[in-house]
Amino acid sequence: MKIAHTPSSFFGIPQGASLNKKSLDKDRITHIVNFSRTARCNMHSNIEYLCFQDTRGGREMTKHVDLLDQAVEFIESARKSGGRAMSHCWHGMNRSVTVLVAYLMKYESMTAEEANDLIKQTRPQADPYWEALTKYSEDYLSGGGGKGEQEENT
Repeated sequence: MKIAHTPSSFFGIPQGASLNKKSLDKDRITHIVNFSRTARCNMHSNIEYLCFQDTRGGREMTKHVDLLDQAVEFIESARKSGGRAMSHCWHGMNRSVTVLVAYLMKYESMTAEEANDLIKQTRPQADPYWEALTKYSEDYLSGGGGKGEQEENT
C-alpha cells in the first residue's frame, strides 16, 4: 500500500508482500526495509535490501533506534536516487509503521501523531512503537518533531 502524499514510501501488508515480484515490479519498488526474523532478504536481484532480524518488538526497537535511523536513511537514499521503498514486517502494523513514521518525522517535518494519522488513511491498523519514536525523536531529531526543527536547532 502506498502512503498518500509520499511518492517513494510504501509498506507491506503482511510479510508476504515482499515476496510478490509482480506487485513489487508494478509499484516500481527498488528498496525494501525488512524488520522480520523470518522474511527472506535479497530475493530479487533488482531490489536493494536492508534487513534487521534481531529487532522483534517495541523494546528491541527502542533499544536500537540507531537501526531505525539506518532504515530511515535507507528510504531517503531510495528517494534521492529516484527509487521507491517498501518497509515491512510480519503483520505490517508495528515495526514497518514505526520506520515510516520516523521517516515522515525526519523528512516531512511531521509529528509522530500526524505521520501515524496519515499512514492510518491507508492502513487503519497502523500501531507504531511510540516509545521507540519518542527515543528516536530525542536522539535524532533534537527532541523536535522533524527536519525543519532539527535544522533550526543546529
